[in-house]
Amino acid sequence: GTYADVGPKRLVLVRAGDALRISREELLASSVRPTIEAALALGSFVALEGGARPLVVLGPADASVAAGTPVLLGDGEPFVVGRPIRPGAAPAVEALLGTSVTAIGRRTSCPAVVRALSVARLVVPHFGTVAAWNGDDVGDGPTTPRTPHERAEELWTMGSRASFVAELETACDGVIAAVTTDAVEVAVPRPPTPDERQRLLAAFERTARHRAREDAYRAFVGEGGGDDEHPPPPAQRTGWREAASVVVFERVGRAHATVVHNPEGCGGFDVGAWASFDLDGGRPVEHRGGDDAVTSIMAVFDRDRDGTLEAVVRRSLSGYGIVRLGPGYVPLVVVEVDDFDCPC
Repeated sequence: GTYADVGPKRLVLVRAGDALRISREELLASSVRPTIEAALALGSFVALEGGARPLVVLGPADASVAAGTPVLLGDGEPFVVGRPIRPGAAPAVEALLGTSVTAIGRRTSCPAVVRALSVARLVVPHFGTVAAWNGDDVGDGPTTPRTPHERAEELWTMGSRASFVAELETACDGVIAAVTTDAVEVAVPRPPTPDERQRLLAAFERTARHRAREDAYRAFVGEGGGDDEHPPPPAQRTGWREAASVVVFERVGRAHATVVHNPEGCGGFDVGAWASFDLDGGRPVEHRGGDDAVTSIMAVFDRDRDGTLEAVVRRSLSGYGIVRLGPGYVPLVVVEVDDFDCPC
């Protein structure tokens, strides 16, 4: 109960009679369970679109510090519904009002100012709920469209988590992150050349994560050996290579690449894999990926130009995060969403 960090640990066990005893243990990477103070000290945040202004998720909040009526701040995916912060309830957050940060888009960054603060809930309703809100026929005839106020009230009661959220004033379009430094360098994405793509896919297939995925696939097809949709291994690699997302991110004097291949979805093989690489003349020279579920890499940036890369990622269909790509992969920010929609 006195520790709040999490991470993978390697244990070396020795047998002593009928028991196993730990002879050595090593925490390979550590990230502190988030508090709002720790999140603000880290100074890297996920941003969401869908409202009048970009919405920056600052960190976890206790819903009891909210006061006032819920207001719909964003109607993208997820919906964001916010309530005012009770005065004096969160001084570290309230001190941000009016301060300058840097907004990050997919290709560039620009100045931004924090203009409003809220306690918010991030919710993906079931598609049938949204259809009913819109007045569509959901089986029993047309429904009565919900007003924004009614939607906000319902969304607030649906959510189980709360976060502090800031609204940004910025000239940037497509804001997906924000940092509290002005030295950030955003890597520019481009498609790989055919040669780069082949080299990256080959390097991807040599990673431990991909090998474990193929083992899982062998178990998935079982003794039957597969069918037209799921050919026996390693024949499935052809389809996997075609479906993989490969992107090269360029910054001054350096290039970096990511490879992501997602699971098939409901009823299919549901194990994904991803990795990231430094490039030297188109050749992958260093693997810098991780083992958790990442469905897309939205942007790669160097927060303070120290050579350490961070990436804004999608986690599953509705989650978001920021990860440190190297040296050593570490999840930095995880944004959880209350998701009530179908998982396909």
